[in-house]
Amino acid sequence: MRGGACGVGMGVAVGVGAAAAGRAVGGGAACACRETPVLATKAKANAKATAKAKRNRDRVIVMASFSSCSRSFWAFVEGFSIGIGRRSRKMAGDLRVFDCHIHVQPWRQMHPDASRVMTGGRSDLGALHDATDDPEKLLRILDEQRIERAALVNYTAPEVIGFDSSVNEWVSAFVRGHSDRLVAVGSVHPRETPGAASRTAQLIEELGIRILKIHPPHQLFAANAYRDGDEALRQIYATAERCGRPVMIHTGTSVFPGARNRFADPMAVDDVAVDFPNLTILLAHAGRPLYMPTAMFLARRHPNVHLELSGIPPKKLLEYLPRLDELADKCVWGTDWPSPGVLSMRKNVEDFLALPLSEGTKQKILWDNGTKLVA
Repeated sequence: MRGGACGVGMGVAVGVGAAAAGRAVGGGAACACRETPVLATKAKANAKATAKAKRNRDRVIVMASFSSCSRSFWAFVEGFSIGIGRRSRKMAGDLRVFDCHIHVQPWRQMHPDASRVMTGGRSDLGALHDATDDPEKLLRILDEQRIERAALVNYTAPEVIGFDSSVNEWVSAFVRGHSDRLVAVGSVHPRETPGAASRTAQLIEELGIRILKIHPPHQLFAANAYRDGDEALRQIYATAERCGRPVMIHTGTSVFPGARNRFADPMAVDDVAVDFPNLTILLAHAGRPLYMPTAMFLARRHPNVHLELSGIPPKKLLEYLPRLDELADKCVWGTDWPSPGVLSMRKNVEDFLALPLSEGTKQKILWDNGTKLVA
């Protein structure tokens, strides 16, 4: 292809040069026949010199034509290759990922029993501790695993986990300067915080908390406890609704020592969705493993209820949620990394991409829905 493309230019240039040379030689000879022998000899010499100069010029023209053709040809090849590469990357399904649930927290606050559950069996503890100390190191992990954004889940749970209200200031400082990629998740515990409404407003307006977390099994109250007199919990929901911030509510069981799984049933969120219709609610873990049909029901019933898919092995996702394609607009992606059993954010993404779901569904869940919900 390379020789053929350039050969056309070469043949045209040579033919033009030869014709020009022929005309020059013929013209010289016609003049010489009317001159004296000496002059004729000089004329012939001049004609030969002129013809030689034209041939040399023709060679330059041919080489220039060849060079220009070559550059054009290889520019075409390079552009074609780049286009193929771009299409290959697109075809490979390398979609943008917003992981809406990772546990980057001040782990030093954890009770020893909770820490053992969180870290047991992991071989990367050094890197994990580094990532919870330095946002740049966390960002490097996200880059390595091709995760564009992540929500850092923090919540107050002094009895079960050990986290106190300072986790809010901690995560606010951690994401500072990186809020385009790191989303701060915080918490107000209704029993531990006087002035729940003002503290919730402070988290949102001053600390930059973009999602509020409620964890009934670890905070030891039902998601609808305000209906039994917990006015502080009502103020938390009402303030989040007024400020336009989503509330992530843990649903499903917990294996941490001291957790109370009687608060794990997501049906309590039915009241919250009814009483706060403009509050965006994320059902963390979609009720896994015991309450997933309930979570599905709530997401289908309430426009403001969404499923957050962290903590569910992606390979089993369609076993637990067989109608996932129908709820593609109501689901957001999460991994629960680095909780027990979640060794890699990227591995979970790859397992999810292997599911027989449409590309549109995958894109909505991995990126679009979370980005719309978290301003």
